[in-house]
Amino acid sequence: MKVTVTPGKVEGTVKANASKSYAHRYLMASALSDKSVYITNLTVSEDVQTTIDAIKALGAKIDTNENGIVVHPVKKDSLFGHTVQIHCNESGTTLRLLLPIVAALTDDAIFYAKGRLPLRPLADLKEALQSHGKEFSLEFCKEDLLNEDNLGEAEGFDEEVTLFRMKGRLTGGEYKLPGDVSSQYVSGLLMALPLLKEDSIIKITTDLQSTNYVEMTRQVLFRYEIDTQVIYDTHIGYAIEGGMTYQSPGELVVNGDWSNAANFIVLNELTSDHAIKVLNLSPDFLQADSQVIKLLHEILSPRALERVIDVKNNPDLLPPLAVAAAFGEGVTTFVGGKRLRYKESDRLNSTVEMINALGGVAEEKEEGIVITGSGILGGTVNSFKDHRIVMAASIAGIIASHPVTILEAEAVNKSYPEFFEVLKSLGANVYIED
Repeated sequence: MKVTVTPGKVEGTVKANASKSYAHRYLMASALSDKSVYITNLTVSEDVQTTIDAIKALGAKIDTNENGIVVHPVKKDSLFGHTVQIHCNESGTTLRLLLPIVAALTDDAIFYAKGRLPLRPLADLKEALQSHGKEFSLEFCKEDLLNEDNLGEAEGFDEEVTLFRMKGRLTGGEYKLPGDVSSQYVSGLLMALPLLKEDSIIKITTDLQSTNYVEMTRQVLFRYEIDTQVIYDTHIGYAIEGGMTYQSPGELVVNGDWSNAANFIVLNELTSDHAIKVLNLSPDFLQADSQVIKLLHEILSPRALERVIDVKNNPDLLPPLAVAAAFGEGVTTFVGGKRLRYKESDRLNSTVEMINALGGVAEEKEEGIVITGSGILGGTVNSFKDHRIVMAASIAGIIASHPVTILEAEAVNKSYPEFFEVLKSLGANVYIED
């Protein structure tokens, strides 16, 4: 799908869609609960649908209505002795959170994925599970594409491939994980380890990044009466009691999503009349992207012509903030972006390519990017099949001097399928070609 956005005036009200981060966690925790859970204010994007399908593969039952869904939990004792198949598509959150959960619930499971997901880091989490009773094999992998010496083409796989088969029984005990690769490793274990008989400890061997999202997981667990304890050694860690039961909270409302709303917040700040209001957002320190307003003001402040923005804890903000920096004055250096190499695209590279393709000035660094404010002219953008590049390029098109055309814009469905309709509701000139 090709989408062209032309410059023009926008105004109106946007209701932020539901947080994908909370949705994944609520769905998984509800599948593990003792009774059914009713989840409302749920945006069923491609990634969220992937998680719904995955918990259904575990045996959860789903009822839907116009306000939300009811999750009827998995019969946890019935999964051993059967081969479970989990299709993760391109959802890294589904894979990383569910992998430990499936490890705890089953003794035989096969995981599948496509796009760039098979290329994204997973080795440390697999090693932690291997050290506690799980065995991984590549026996079904398509032409052995996923062996350690050949991870396939950098742009990923158009068709679904087998990641691995996982067998054995998971045991508790001491788990060691790095904290600077993916906080989702920790979140997945926090959700899985209460299901085991033994008590467990997670030791983090390096500084933990995206701590907010681990705390979000702990908050969700607490709503299901699963309490985890923070411990300290050299680095932060967690203690988890075994043999716990997820208690249904009855009904939950998914929080508004700051990550996607950030695009409209940036758009509002960059328009002369600031006529866009974003609703359904509340102060939420556990969504690190709620810092977007603070960071945006730093980028656009005329008092400093050089500034450094650390996106270590909110990497999803880089594309829209990069657009803001391109329209601002002076030089903005974004740092702390090492993990952005492993998103739906190499997001350091794709963000730089987006800005430069539109006539801006951006330079790629090893763990960040540098943008010199010079405005954006317009042009054609390769989305790299990355939903956040699609959204950032779209808001650039409204403010640019000339139209912006985005290739493979259907990638936006990964997190925000209604995005272009919302833009149109604000008066934006959006032209879609299938």
